[in-house]
Amino acid sequence: MNLTSLFEPRRDRVELYVLLGLCLLCVLGHLWIGVISAEFTYGRSPQETPTALYMALASALAIVCISTIPLIRRLAPTWRLIGLIFIIGLTVRLCMFGSTPVLEDDWHRYLWDGAVVANGGDPYQFAPADATPVTRLGEINDWSDDPDLLRIQDLSEEDFETYWRINYPYLKTIYPPVAQAAFALGYIVSPFDLNGWRAVLLVFDISAFALLVLTLRLYGHSPLWATLYWWNPVVTLEVFNAGHMDGLIVPFLIGVLALAKLRKPRLAVFALSVAAAVKLWPALLAPALVRKWMFRPLPLAGFALLFLGAALFLMWPQLQYVLSDPDQGLVAYGQSWRRHAFLFSALADGPFRDFADPDRAARNISGILMVLGTLFLAYRSEGGTDTLPETMLLTTALLLFLSPTGYPWYQVWIAAFIPFAPRYGALALMVFAPIYYMRFLLGDSDAFYQWVLVPIAFGIPILLFAVEPLLGQKRSYAQSKKPAHIGDYSRPE
Repeated sequence: MNLTSLFEPRRDRVELYVLLGLCLLCVLGHLWIGVISAEFTYGRSPQETPTALYMALASALAIVCISTIPLIRRLAPTWRLIGLIFIIGLTVRLCMFGSTPVLEDDWHRYLWDGAVVANGGDPYQFAPADATPVTRLGEINDWSDDPDLLRIQDLSEEDFETYWRINYPYLKTIYPPVAQAAFALGYIVSPFDLNGWRAVLLVFDISAFALLVLTLRLYGHSPLWATLYWWNPVVTLEVFNAGHMDGLIVPFLIGVLALAKLRKPRLAVFALSVAAAVKLWPALLAPALVRKWMFRPLPLAGFALLFLGAALFLMWPQLQYVLSDPDQGLVAYGQSWRRHAFLFSALADGPFRDFADPDRAARNISGILMVLGTLFLAYRSEGGTDTLPETMLLTTALLLFLSPTGYPWYQVWIAAFIPFAPRYGALALMVFAPIYYMRFLLGDSDAFYQWVLVPIAFGIPILLFAVEPLLGQKRSYAQSKKPAHIGDYSRPE
């Protein structure tokens, strides 16, 4: 039996052969990365690792993902075809289980925070360094009389290797309470185990895929556009190889879109507050979500109170420390973090370089531009739910471009919206994301890295975002040329 006959009628078999070829490339590329990841052992110099090969493979996988767009436009969505897309995406995620995170160590903090929370501790009260029971030479430090501190001292001995590898151990955790609950779940699944944490991420991501398929249907788009998220190498590598927690936020973002389309604005606002308790930035999406009521003070005030009340309640375990404790990770991040930044660096090292504190000046201006840009994008959207995904994508992209930290795993946030509005700029970000890893080979202060490579990684996507409206692309890019047949995916036509 011809394999393509299982999915599509004869007139679509050419597209199916191409899609099956892309499936094979997607799986083989991830398998290759899984194999070479073994060379990225902890403490090994990046110059001794196949970093350049990893970057090339990651960019190639992005091109494979983007190459599905013409096929998505032409193929009628059937349950079998959606199932094929899902199985390939699930397979490449499972390929990352057991792999070594490539040049990343944030996951040590996740495992530590999860252990602290699961054992009744407060990760906002003590920094990991406070719990050191032994020195590097194995000499015993004094044990604390404080039962809370003693509890985490015991944990540091439970898996000392994970504990000793936590980055910035003198800072308390930056991660909000809902994320902490997920970390604790990972500890319950398998204590101090990266694969146990990956299993939690996989559950969240599968739920994101299911929500994405349903929400694309609500918006009148073919569910096959979910491929642009499910095969996105930024998601598969940064979440499932590197173990970054940003995948936790995606189901909530897609849920916001679904609830807005279902005309349940209060539930959508609440879902957005939960997303903000995973990571703070989704608060910037609130103006777009309530744009319809922007000039209606009473309803707008009601939504604002709902969002702020729910967010403050969920965030209170962390916020109660922020104003009085300079060692909180959130405070340090907001005041001094700077990595792989484009527009922020252009401000700090350009017009503000002679200021007493260039970084602070750049942060202030970037923050003002971010707020004004967010309000402008919300205003121009005119409040329709059909334009909501694109407005949220543009808002998130603006945040990434202006942020003092442009980590590639932050693009997971944008990936949630790409299936609804696959703008050229957003797709280009996916291709150029691996440029970030050149910082390990060249160093953050290297002029070629900062003023040639980083501008390529962000400048080309910005240019594409800017010129795209001038190219006459007035319709939604997520609209298939072929009718989507939204009501029946049970069998091929």
